Amino acid sequence: MKPRPCLAATPIALATLAALTLLAPMSARAAGDHGFQLEFRGVGSQPIGKYYSYGVDASHLVGFGGNASGRALVGLNRRYSFGVDFAYLKNSKDLIADVDPRPFVTRLESVRNTLVAIPVDLLIEMRTDTHHRVSGYLQSGFGITTFRRRVTGPFTPFTSTQQALSWMVGLGTQVGMGRDFEVVGGADYRQSITTPGDIWTTWDNPKYIVWSLGMRYPRW
Repeated sequence: MKPRPCLAATPIALATLAALTLLAPMSARAAGDHGFQLEFRGVGSQPIGKYYSYGVDASHLVGFGGNASGRALVGLNRRYSFGVDFAYLKNSKDLIADVDPRPFVTRLESVRNTLVAIPVDLLIEMRTDTHHRVSGYLQSGFGITTFRRRVTGPFTPFTSTQQALSWMVGLGTQVGMGRDFEVVGGADYRQSITTPGDIWTTWDNPKYIVWSLGMRYPRW
Protein backbone atom coordinates (compact mmCIF):
# COMPACT_ATOMS: atom_id res chain seq x y z
CA MET A 1 0.00 0.00 0.00
CA LYS A 2 1.44 3.39 -0.95
CA PRO A 3 1.55 6.13 1.73
CA ARG A 4 -0.56 9.20 1.21
CA PRO A 5 1.12 12.50 0.36
CA CYS A 6 2.73 14.28 3.28
CA LEU A 7 0.19 16.17 5.36
CA ALA A 8 0.67 19.81 6.23
CA ALA A 9 -0.41 20.06 9.87
CA THR A 10 2.93 19.10 11.40
CA PRO A 11 5.21 21.32 9.21
CA ILE A 12 2.98 24.32 9.93
CA ALA A 13 3.16 23.66 13.67
CA LEU A 14 6.95 23.25 13.54
CA ALA A 15 7.32 26.48 11.57
CA THR A 16 5.15 28.29 14.13
CA LEU A 17 7.25 26.90 16.97
CA ALA A 18 10.46 27.96 15.20
CA ALA A 19 9.15 31.50 14.81
CA LEU A 20 8.19 31.66 18.46
CA THR A 21 11.66 30.37 19.38
CA LEU A 22 13.19 33.40 17.65
CA LEU A 23 10.75 35.81 19.25
CA ALA A 24 10.75 34.43 22.78
CA PRO A 25 14.19 35.60 24.01
CA MET A 26 13.50 39.14 22.84
CA SER A 27 9.96 39.45 24.17
CA ALA A 28 9.81 37.19 27.21
CA ARG A 29 11.60 39.38 29.73
CA ALA A 30 9.89 42.51 28.43
CA ALA A 31 6.57 41.01 29.46
CA GLY A 32 7.39 41.14 33.18
CA ASP A 33 5.63 38.17 34.78
CA HIS A 34 4.10 36.65 31.66
CA GLY A 35 4.70 36.22 27.94
CA PHE A 36 6.30 33.59 25.69
CA GLN A 37 7.62 30.35 27.13
CA LEU A 38 9.27 27.49 25.24
CA GLU A 39 9.41 23.92 26.44
CA PHE A 40 11.03 20.70 25.26
CA ARG A 41 10.59 17.28 26.84
CA GLY A 42 11.62 13.68 26.43
CA VAL A 43 8.56 11.42 26.57
CA GLY A 44 7.61 7.81 27.12
CA SER A 45 4.34 6.59 25.61
CA GLN A 46 2.22 3.52 26.29
CA PRO A 47 -0.72 2.70 23.98
CA ILE A 48 -3.75 1.46 25.94
CA GLY A 49 -7.26 0.22 25.18
CA LYS A 50 -8.40 -2.08 22.39
CA TYR A 51 -8.13 -1.80 18.61
CA TYR A 52 -11.45 -3.21 17.46
CA SER A 53 -10.47 -3.43 13.78
CA TYR A 54 -7.58 -5.73 14.75
CA GLY A 55 -9.45 -7.57 17.50
CA VAL A 56 -6.66 -7.21 20.10
CA ASP A 57 -5.52 -4.94 22.90
CA ALA A 58 -3.21 -2.10 21.88
CA SER A 59 -0.34 -3.59 23.89
CA HIS A 60 -0.47 -6.73 21.68
CA LEU A 61 0.37 -4.73 18.54
CA VAL A 62 2.75 -2.02 19.82
CA GLY A 63 4.89 -1.77 22.93
CA PHE A 64 6.18 1.00 25.16
CA GLY A 65 7.97 3.74 23.24
CA GLY A 66 8.08 7.51 22.95
CA ASN A 67 10.44 10.19 21.73
CA ALA A 68 10.00 13.92 22.30
CA SER A 69 7.53 16.78 22.61
CA GLY A 70 7.57 20.56 22.55
CA ARG A 71 5.35 23.46 23.47
CA ALA A 72 5.19 27.17 22.73
CA LEU A 73 3.08 28.99 25.32
CA VAL A 74 1.85 32.53 25.78
CA GLY A 75 1.16 33.46 29.39
CA LEU A 76 -1.90 35.61 29.97
CA ASN A 77 -0.90 35.98 33.63
CA ARG A 78 0.73 33.83 36.30
CA ARG A 79 -2.22 31.42 36.29
CA TYR A 80 -3.21 30.82 32.65
CA SER A 81 -1.34 30.17 29.44
CA PHE A 82 -2.33 29.00 25.98
CA GLY A 83 -0.28 27.80 23.05
CA VAL A 84 0.67 24.99 20.67
CA ASP A 85 1.70 21.51 21.73
CA PHE A 86 3.19 18.79 19.53
CA ALA A 87 4.75 15.39 20.13
CA TYR A 88 6.43 12.59 18.21
CA LEU A 89 5.44 9.19 19.61
CA LYS A 90 6.96 6.04 18.15
CA ASN A 91 5.91 2.60 19.36
CA SER A 92 7.03 -0.73 17.89
CA LYS A 93 6.71 -4.43 18.56
CA ASP A 94 7.97 -7.64 16.96
CA LEU A 95 5.15 -10.05 16.11
CA ILE A 96 4.73 -13.52 14.66
CA ALA A 97 2.32 -13.35 11.72
CA ASP A 98 1.19 -15.38 8.72
CA VAL A 99 2.90 -13.69 5.77
CA ASP A 100 1.65 -16.02 3.02
CA PRO A 101 -1.34 -14.50 1.17
CA ARG A 102 -2.42 -17.83 -0.34
CA PRO A 103 -5.53 -19.43 1.18
CA PHE A 104 -5.01 -22.56 3.30
CA VAL A 105 -1.24 -21.93 3.35
CA THR A 106 0.42 -20.75 6.55
CA ARG A 107 3.88 -19.25 6.74
CA LEU A 108 4.72 -17.79 10.14
CA GLU A 109 7.46 -15.17 10.20
CA SER A 110 8.68 -12.43 12.50
CA VAL A 111 7.49 -8.96 11.47
CA ARG A 112 7.93 -5.56 13.06
CA ASN A 113 4.87 -3.36 13.51
CA THR A 114 5.70 0.32 14.04
CA LEU A 115 3.13 3.01 14.84
CA VAL A 116 4.07 6.69 14.82
CA ALA A 117 1.65 9.29 16.21
CA ILE A 118 2.27 13.03 15.73
CA PRO A 119 -0.34 15.02 17.68
CA VAL A 120 -0.56 18.79 17.18
CA ASP A 121 -2.89 20.51 19.67
CA LEU A 122 -4.07 23.92 20.77
CA LEU A 123 -3.43 23.93 24.50
CA ILE A 124 -4.62 25.79 27.59
CA GLU A 125 -2.77 25.45 30.90
CA MET A 126 -3.76 26.46 34.43
CA ARG A 127 -1.01 26.76 37.04
CA THR A 128 -0.73 27.31 40.74
CA ASP A 129 1.13 30.43 41.86
CA THR A 130 4.44 30.67 40.01
CA HIS A 131 5.96 32.83 42.75
CA HIS A 132 6.76 29.54 44.48
CA ARG A 133 9.78 27.48 43.47
CA VAL A 134 7.54 24.41 43.06
CA SER A 135 4.20 24.76 41.28
CA GLY A 136 1.70 22.46 39.62
CA TYR A 137 -0.42 22.63 36.48
CA LEU A 138 -3.50 21.20 34.77
CA GLN A 139 -3.90 21.36 31.02
CA SER A 140 -6.18 20.32 28.18
CA GLY A 141 -6.07 20.61 24.42
CA PHE A 142 -7.53 19.47 21.12
CA GLY A 143 -6.20 19.16 17.60
CA ILE A 144 -5.20 16.66 14.93
CA THR A 145 -3.03 13.55 15.18
CA THR A 146 -1.25 12.12 12.15
CA PHE A 147 -0.67 8.35 12.34
CA ARG A 148 1.83 6.38 10.26
CA ARG A 149 1.93 2.60 10.48
CA ARG A 150 4.81 0.65 8.94
CA VAL A 151 5.12 -3.13 8.78
CA THR A 152 8.46 -4.72 7.87
CA GLY A 153 9.43 -8.36 7.47
CA PRO A 154 10.36 -10.91 4.77
CA PHE A 155 8.36 -8.93 2.19
CA THR A 156 8.22 -5.45 0.74
CA PRO A 157 7.53 -3.05 3.65
CA PHE A 158 4.25 -1.19 3.51
CA THR A 159 3.24 2.09 5.13
CA SER A 160 -0.21 3.53 5.84
CA THR A 161 -1.13 7.07 6.89
CA GLN A 162 -4.26 8.50 8.47
CA GLN A 163 -5.30 11.62 10.36
CA ALA A 164 -7.84 11.91 13.17
CA LEU A 165 -9.24 14.54 15.51
CA SER A 166 -7.73 14.22 18.97
CA TRP A 167 -7.81 15.63 22.47
CA MET A 168 -5.68 15.46 25.60
CA VAL A 169 -5.69 16.24 29.32
CA GLY A 170 -2.70 16.30 31.63
CA LEU A 171 -1.16 17.37 34.89
CA GLY A 172 2.31 17.84 36.28
CA THR A 173 4.71 20.01 38.22
CA GLN A 174 7.41 22.60 37.61
CA VAL A 175 10.50 23.21 39.74
CA GLY A 176 12.35 26.49 39.33
CA MET A 177 16.06 26.20 38.55
CA GLY A 178 17.63 29.58 39.11
CA ARG A 179 16.22 32.67 37.43
CA ASP A 180 15.61 31.45 33.89
CA PHE A 181 14.65 27.77 33.74
CA GLU A 182 12.14 25.32 35.12
CA VAL A 183 12.30 21.53 35.19
CA VAL A 184 8.89 20.27 34.02
CA GLY A 185 7.47 16.78 34.49
CA GLY A 186 4.00 15.38 33.94
CA ALA A 187 1.62 12.79 32.58
CA ASP A 188 -0.92 13.19 29.75
CA TYR A 189 -3.86 11.15 28.50
CA ARG A 190 -4.23 11.42 24.72
CA GLN A 191 -7.06 10.02 22.61
CA SER A 192 -8.06 10.26 18.97
CA ILE A 193 -11.53 9.91 17.46
CA THR A 194 -11.27 7.67 14.40
CA THR A 195 -13.33 6.93 11.31
CA PRO A 196 -12.67 4.22 8.70
CA GLY A 197 -9.34 4.76 6.93
CA ASP A 198 -6.07 3.09 5.99
CA ILE A 199 -5.14 2.33 9.64
CA TRP A 200 -8.20 2.70 11.85
CA THR A 201 -11.92 2.16 11.76
CA THR A 202 -14.77 3.53 13.88
CA TRP A 203 -14.37 2.86 17.62
CA ASP A 204 -10.63 2.15 17.48
CA ASN A 205 -9.97 5.60 19.00
CA PRO A 206 -6.26 4.98 19.84
CA LYS A 207 -5.30 6.08 23.33
CA TYR A 208 -1.96 6.80 25.00
CA ILE A 209 -0.61 7.47 28.46
CA VAL A 210 2.39 9.76 28.00
CA TRP A 211 5.00 10.54 30.67
CA SER A 212 7.38 13.45 30.13
CA LEU A 213 10.35 15.28 31.64
CA GLY A 214 12.05 18.37 30.28
CA MET A 215 12.87 22.08 30.56
CA ARG A 216 10.90 25.32 30.17
CA TYR A 217 12.29 28.80 29.46
CA PRO A 218 11.97 31.43 30.77
CA ARG A 219 10.81 31.02 34.36
CA TRP A 220 8.10 33.36 35.62
